[in-house]
Amino acid sequence: MKKLLFTLFSIIIISSCAGAEEIWDSWQDTNFYGKSQAVSDEDFDKAIESKKTKKKFFGFKKKEKNKAIPKGEEFSQSDETTFITESAKEYPIIIIPVELIIDEFTILPVGHYQVIGDDSDKNDIKLKFYQAGQLIASIGAKPTKDDFNQQEVNFASCRYFDDKRMEIIFGSIDFNAYSLVNIR
Repeated sequence: MKKLLFTLFSIIIISSCAGAEEIWDSWQDTNFYGKSQAVSDEDFDKAIESKKTKKKFFGFKKKEKNKAIPKGEEFSQSDETTFITESAKEYPIIIIPVELIIDEFTILPVGHYQVIGDDSDKNDIKLKFYQAGQLIASIGAKPTKDDFNQQEVNFASCRYFDDKRMEIIFGSIDFNAYSLVNIR
């Protein structure tokens, strides 16, 4: 049994060392990794220096920023308010289930609309309805302090006010408003 184990062990060691001869024979060869010629010290120094220089942007060197002292919005902005500022950029989408009469010439068809509130003129608040980036309709609205029991800061919704009118509600960080629109 000992002879069998010794023979088996010897075969394993000899076969593993057979492939190592090629590596040990060429370990000092400068072209070991397939290079056609060795890299000189000057070429190596030039490559290192090229990586140390700053990249130029349209011919001007970039200014290094002092990252230890934050400035401006970066300094005053906290993680708690990031969500609010990001949500202010997103406008709510509303589904209009029936055709609405905007004025004597305009009818708002059934569909999905992105609603943007415009309070640039405090006396005349508008709710603007967009589809694919195009303004489809603009409806006058009345400001209110009511948040209509909505869970979100930015919201828009419509609901039946009575058989002849729909109530469209809108809310944002800046203001809340509502409008009653006749059903066609």
